[in-house]
Parts: sequence; C-alpha cells; structure tokens
Amino acid sequence: MKLIVTEKPSVARDIARVLGAKQKRGACYEGDGLRVTWCLGHVAELVEPAEYDPAWKAWRADTLPMQPETFKLRPIARTLSHWRDLKDLLHGKDVEVVINACDAGREGELIFRYALELARCKKPVQRMWLASMTDQAIRDAWRRLKPGADYEPLADAARCRSEADWLVGLNATRALTLLGRQGGGRSTLFSVGRVQTPTLAMIVDREREIEAFTPEPFWQVFATFLAPAGPYEGLYHHGPDADLLDRLTDAESAEAVAAEIDGRTGLIRKVEQREVAQRHPLLFDLTSLQRLANRRFGLSAAATLAAAQSLYETHKLITYPRTDSNYLTADMEATLPDRLRGIDVGPFSPFCQHLLASLPLRVTRRIVNDKEVNDHHAIIPTGRTPNLERLSRDEARIFELVALRFIAAFYPDARFATTRVETVVEPHLFITRGRVCLDPGWQEVEPPWKPARKNTPKAPKDKDKNDDEPSSADEEDNPIPPVQQGDTPEVTDTRVHQGMTQPPRRFSENTLLGAMERAGNDLDEDALKRAMKDSGLGTPATRAAVIEMLLKREYITRDGRNLAPTPVGCALIDALPPTDLRSARLTGQWEARLNAIAHKNLSRQSFMDDARQLTARLTREILDNTTTALQALPPDPDAKPLGPCPRCGTPVTEGFKAFSCQTGRACGFAIFKTIARKKI
Repeated sequence: MKLIVTEKPSVARDIARVLGAKQKRGACYEGDGLRVTWCLGHVAELVEPAEYDPAWKAWRADTLPMQPETFKLRPIARTLSHWRDLKDLLHGKDVEVVINACDAGREGELIFRYALELARCKKPVQRMWLASMTDQAIRDAWRRLKPGADYEPLADAARCRSEADWLVGLNATRALTLLGRQGGGRSTLFSVGRVQTPTLAMIVDREREIEAFTPEPFWQVFATFLAPAGPYEGLYHHGPDADLLDRLTDAESAEAVAAEIDGRTGLIRKVEQREVAQRHPLLFDLTSLQRLANRRFGLSAAATLAAAQSLYETHKLITYPRTDSNYLTADMEATLPDRLRGIDVGPFSPFCQHLLASLPLRVTRRIVNDKEVNDHHAIIPTGRTPNLERLSRDEARIFELVALRFIAAFYPDARFATTRVETVVEPHLFITRGRVCLDPGWQEVEPPWKPARKNTPKAPKDKDKNDDEPSSADEEDNPIPPVQQGDTPEVTDTRVHQGMTQPPRRFSENTLLGAMERAGNDLDEDALKRAMKDSGLGTPATRAAVIEMLLKREYITRDGRNLAPTPVGCALIDALPPTDLRSARLTGQWEARLNAIAHKNLSRQSFMDDARQLTARLTREILDNTTTALQALPPDPDAKPLGPCPRCGTPVTEGFKAFSCQTGRACGFAIFKTIARKKI
C-alpha cells in the first residue's frame, strides 16, 4: 500500500477519485493499492512552556526567557480524534511508502513533517506537489513524484520559522503582559508577534499622524477659455517650470490672479498630444484579490479568503487561492483556451466567444512567466463550467472577479489620447489636461471601478500621503476641443476654489493588505528588500488571520470600512522598546535567512542560535522598560469589582491569571485563579 496524506479532506476526496481509491473506509479512501487520508490542517503543534519545565507554568519575570533545548510536539486538542486515526494509518503494516500531498509550500511541508514526527513514523516519504486541483493536474503531479529528501531544506526552513516564532512570541508576550500588570490591575493579554506587532504599529502610527495633522487652507484659481474650437477650463500654476504648484496659501493672492486675468485674452503656448496604451492588470494573487474585493464589495480579507477557498475546494472553479504569484507557468499555456471554453456561460459568454473566435490567444509575459512563479501560480479559473445559481453571494462575486480578470488578460491594451495644454495670460500660466478613450481594449471586459460619490462639488485630490488607492488610470474621460498652439482664447469666466489639506486616511483592509505586502520597501539593506519583495509582512494566506486576530484581541476596531487602533493597541506599541519587533526589519531578516536555508545556503543550527540570542535580548529590553504606557491604562472597563482589597480597600477584580487589587504592585494583593490544580 501507498498512503497519500493531504492537508484537507476535500483534497483527499479529489485525489482518491482521480487515482482510483474509491472505497471510503473511516478516515481514508482506499483502492488500487492506495490509501488517501488527510490532516485537517495542522494536527500537531509545539507544546506549551509548562510541558518543558513546571517552573514555566507561572507567569514570572525570573523564568524568562524560556528556551527549550529541543522542541516537543503534541496533538491539537480539537483534532485529537482524527489524529489517532491518522497515526494508525501511518503505522499500517501494509503501508510501504507515505506520500506528502499537503499544500505546496513551506507551511504545507511543516504540517506533514510535524504529523510524521509526532507519529514517529520512519517509513520512506515521497512528495506530490500540487499547484491546482483539476483532474489533469492531479494526474500530472502523481506522475512526477519526488523523493521526500529533496524537500528536507524546505522542511528545515519551516521548522525554524515555527520554533523561532514560539521563542520570540511567547517570551515577548509574557514579558509585556507582566509589565502591564505592574500597574492599573489590567488583565489584558498583551500578545506580541513578528507579523502582528508591526502590522499593529502601522495602524497606530497612521492614527498618530492623523491626530497630529493640522489642516491648512489653500486656494486654486480656475479660468474658462473660449478658443476657436470651443471652450475649455484651465488651472492656475505657479513656481519654476521644474516644480509647478497649483495651490496658493492665501485668498488675497488667488483673488488677485482671478481679477487680473478676467476678460483678458490668453495665448496657447504649448499643446502636447500623445497616444498612450494602458496594459491589462496582472492576474490575481490572493492579496490583490482581497484588496479589490474589499474596495469594491466591502468584503473583509477573511471573507474573501473563505469564498475563494470554497470556490477552490468545494466547487473546483478556481485554482489554489493562497498564492503570492500573479503569473502562470509555460506548461499551462496550452490549457488556456479550454479554461475559456469552461467559463463560456452567463455574463462571461460574449467575451469568451470573441476570444475563441480569433485563436490563438494573445499570451504575453505579463501572463506567462516561469521566473515569477514560486510555489503556486496566479489564481485563474480551472475550466470547469460554473453553475452560478449554486454559488453564494460572496462566492459569485469572487468568481466574477477572477473570471473577468482572466478574460481581460487576453484582450488588447486600452488606448487613450491624452492632451496637455498650456495657456498663458501674461504673466500667469494655466494648464489643462484631458483624456479621451480611443479603444477600451481590456477595459471592455473589466471597466475601471470607482465608488459611488455623493452629489457634491469635486475638490482637487490632496497629495499628502493619501494615495493608497489606485488613481489616475481610472479617471473619467475629459475631452478637450482641438485647440492649436498660437490660438488666442478669451477668458470668459474665473472662479476661486478654497480647500483644506486632508490628513492621511485611516487604513481600510484594502490599504492595510497593500501596506503589509509592501512592508520592507523602506529597509536600507538590499538583501532584506529582496527577501521581502515577494512576501512582505505575513503571507497571502496569513494576512487575513492577522487582521482578524488584532480585531479579536481588541487592539484595533472597525469604523465602517476603516480600521482604527484602540487605547490598548496604542499602549502596547508605546510600551515596546525601540526593537525590531515594531518594524518589518525582523521579518525581512528572517525571510532572507529562511530562504537561504531552503536553498541549502544556511544551516538550521545557525538560524536557531541567532533566534535564541534575539529572544534573550528582546525579553530583557521589554522587562527593563521603566516608562511603559501599559501601566497608564485604566482598569478593564468590563471588570466587575468583587469586593474591597483587605490590604488597601481598592476594588479587587478578576484578571488574566488572578483576582487582584487594582493598585497592582503598589499593594501586591492577589489570589491566583488556580491553586494546587484547583480552580478558585
């Protein structure tokens, strides 16, 4: 027998069906010399500190840092029953080889290796690397099995990431939580992590920028010109030609310009016209899909991932969604027409038929590029024909985004005629910009989308750090009459617009995902930038969970579509010493070194030695922080007083580990919630 182990039951079911293991027997499918079982995601985890040393059970500063010599595993409680079945299958006497068919990538490798290690299974291992769940992809992966030893460096990198996160996360969390309990009687668990903490820091820093922002008024002067070919409007610009500005800082200057040009004749000194092509957007990776779904539909990153995962696992309509690539591999090019035929239904039909009537498809390096694909290719339709009525609302929305983006990739560029006119009413310069669509190209399939605007006058866009959203490519067409250089238009009207500078906008999930993806771009070291180029903070698969964790722990809150920090979240960031935990630097350093391990350029031992030294330093810096903001937090708003403290009379409340006096260390009264293994 060969035992195939997958990450999820749905994947096991599909592999079993394609490879002929058709009999369902308990926790596996069997047939044709195969058994196919699954892991339910992670089934094993690193044990809690107290299982290494009983002294580590109590949260005390004198036990930090906690650094096990070797790490131990235990079954995850919620999947314990299935784990027992999986363990029995791994030890089956007739099983000669175990095949790892968990998700292709570092985390999938870790899930399988931890299960194998916890079961103490020593049988030969092969790897089945699946990037898609179509029947053909499963057959191809089955034919291309590789020895498990080929992926040992990837497994080492995965173990290093997991163990180092345990060291830094648990020790820093305990240190910061203990620091918070020294005052205010705060029961909050102050969780710290290599990804969640820099993400929270970005949200807090943005809020501080907003709070510190002082709005300033500005004025702009608009003039309406009447040329022989027709009217057009220009915006006043001043300053040297190399640095033209369109704003004035006082009303008197703006009114003076408007009065000075009123009724006069100008001169068109320059007309620039050119045709520009706008290429189709790249195919979706998970982050770009989550960003567009949030911007267009208000879907959270977690909701988008759930819908995409269902489309992949249950409906088999899209390829693996947890990808960070926007490209396809060359071996997929021959399958593209069939994928179009599969989605030639409903609203997609006119576009698919247009492309299929003029084969071969226009395939560029913006679509197929082997060098840009790591573990998984971009998200595209599988080619299975969808029953749109069977999809939930969110599933239908996400499938529509994926299908239209895939179709649009084969359409020609969108073409526009852009015009820039300089009109001088001596000595004042007015600039007019216009754009006319000549051929919508791919925008016929995927028109640029903009949120509905209220019926209010359109103010000029502020340039002060607000530009997290896609911009100029989706502006309205603005035709300009066919004016010529040397024309002398008359000024028929003037108006002065007063505006106020705007603070940076709060993060939405859309813009936060983008910031997490781009994190590390401001790092000085080129090596760290390269390491984070394709990852940023977290991975496409984990960013949604990080945001949800910050919300669940009440470090941030939703305000409409925006995300804002809570006082607890702000205090957590303020309490951290200036360590690498606050920025993307630590993640950049780790990713660079984990990549080196996966490519056999660095040893696992070297990485872990450095992780232990880092843990000791970070823990010491947190505990030595004497000006922590955590102690300034008010007591928990939901904590109900249980009675007066017998020492000082202030209220006693229930905290994280104990019933304690709200004066904290100043009084020192506390009754632990568990004594001699008995819950109080």
